[in-house]
Amino acid sequence: MAYKWKHNEFYSIIVMTYEHTNEGIKMSADVMNLERKVIKFGNSLGSTFPKKVLNHLNVQHGDQIIYRLNDDGTVTIEKQTKVNLPHHIDLDFINTVSEVIDEYDEAIKKLAKR
Repeated sequence: MAYKWKHNEFYSIIVMTYEHTNEGIKMSADVMNLERKVIKFGNSLGSTFPKKVLNHLNVQHGDQIIYRLNDDGTVTIEKQTKVNLPHHIDLDFINTVSEVIDEYDEAIKKLAKR
């Protein structure tokens, strides 16, 4: 599951777990705080990831990660998953569909609940 943290103050890591039971799906969340300083890398600012975060995301050297900026001031980090498209599917089409879904995500979710 994804991690979130608030600004540059500290990392608040939320680990979501799901369990299938006879009563349905049980969800629980554990929160872990890991601090890191923002440091200078050449002309840029950055930070390192704690080993627990890297292990939980299952990322290795060279893997791509995605940062999503949320309206509530948090950032979601996820490991990017690559998909090999069949040769007859155009990547531009997939990117356009992805942009539409991102833009209208809330409306799509509301329609799905009807």
